[in-house]
Amino acid sequence: MRDSEKTETFDLEETFISFVEKQIKEFQMLGDLTQGDEIPIEKVFYSMSQYYNMALMLNSLYQREKIHLKDLELTYEAWYSDMFTEAKTAVRRQNESKSAKPALKEYEMYIKEAHGGEYFNWQKRLALAESKCDFFIRLRETLNKYDSILTGLASAMRSELRALSIEDRGKPKER
Repeated sequence: MRDSEKTETFDLEETFISFVEKQIKEFQMLGDLTQGDEIPIEKVFYSMSQYYNMALMLNSLYQREKIHLKDLELTYEAWYSDMFTEAKTAVRRQNESKSAKPALKEYEMYIKEAHGGEYFNWQKRLALAESKCDFFIRLRETLNKYDSILTGLASAMRSELRALSIEDRGKPKER
């Protein structure tokens, strides 16, 4: 049985939500800077040091999903082409007595009627794959914004540490 002939049934929304929740949990390790009510400088610098690896991992996940989507689209197009050929033959047989050629819409309706479950399943699988790619794009955008936040936090903390060290230099040393 070809992959395209499988009739998977799944809840598109539940599958996508589960996927998103799993990805967010994995990326929260980098983003959670707070320790109680404070943001320790060590956590900021640690997050900055992990940023590059996280960006690489995110890009890798995105590329994996993107190639999966492309493969799915190509497989769907091949399946649809087969179904379209079948539809042309069937619709033309039904319309032999008519002088006008069938419209494209008639072929599409035949496919949806004759292979409705499989057609609907393909649409769900493609929608899920597209949504995963879109999610990774948005996550990448968020990570880029997070880079700016980390840089700003680190700069503010460095300034604060310098100010504290200047204050300490002005005080007499206790013995």
